[in-house]
Amino acid sequence: MSVSALTDWLGSGGRPIPAALAQHRADVCLICVENKEPLWWERVIKHPVAVTIRKTLAIKASMDLKVNGEIELGICRVCGCCIPLKVHTPIEHILAHESHAKPYPDNCWIHNERPAK
Repeated sequence: MSVSALTDWLGSGGRPIPAALAQHRADVCLICVENKEPLWWERVIKHPVAVTIRKTLAIKASMDLKVNGEIELGICRVCGCCIPLKVHTPIEHILAHESHAKPYPDNCWIHNERPAK
């Protein structure tokens, strides 16, 4: 397992969030209009982003991290993240790397997990 890939995905702690929270996030994403193109990384063989996603998904699989409905999770149209990976990522790491201009939908779990200012 690549330490740098794990850190890129989960942050410096290298630890996923609790399974129940990951499932809650996935449940929200499963009904979100911004959840698009499930498994596109399987259809696009040589694209560098798809290669990175597949490698990181392999790490996730080796850690036995799963959520119900995962096969229907794709890419978030707001941030461009691979949702099957993002639902396991600590919120602090997600927020530290936000770089999109489009707002998350009102029902997004990001709003509920973002620390109050």
